Amino acid sequence: MNQLDLEAIKLKAKSSPNGEAFVTLRQTPEARLGIGVSSKPTEPFIEVTLRVFEEGLLNIEKLERLVHIIRTLVDAGYKVSSESDAGVTCERKISNTNIDTEIEKLDIIFGWLKEN
Repeated sequence: MNQLDLEAIKLKAKSSPNGEAFVTLRQTPEARLGIGVSSKPTEPFIEVTLRVFEEGLLNIEKLERLVHIIRTLVDAGYKVSSESDAGVTCERKISNTNIDTEIEKLDIIFGWLKEN
């Protein structure tokens, strides 16, 4: 993501009714990774949303993998919250200069995101 893209997201956040704008960078049925900006104060953040549960049988291997990913993100400074749709959101504020590096780290953690 280059600086021009981030500036466009900032402008979108300033004109948004809720004061935020978000761009999805990676997405699978299990997860979404994106960059957002809050206009008050104007700060970029990285957000990872994980779908933890689905209807039907519980997939223990998937659940264990997601718990490991969530622990890795918490250790990296992400705040974790639950969502009403059986999901988990992990969010961290980030400086403009660290965005590409952070996305590269997340791509390593979420290697399976690249597959879809």
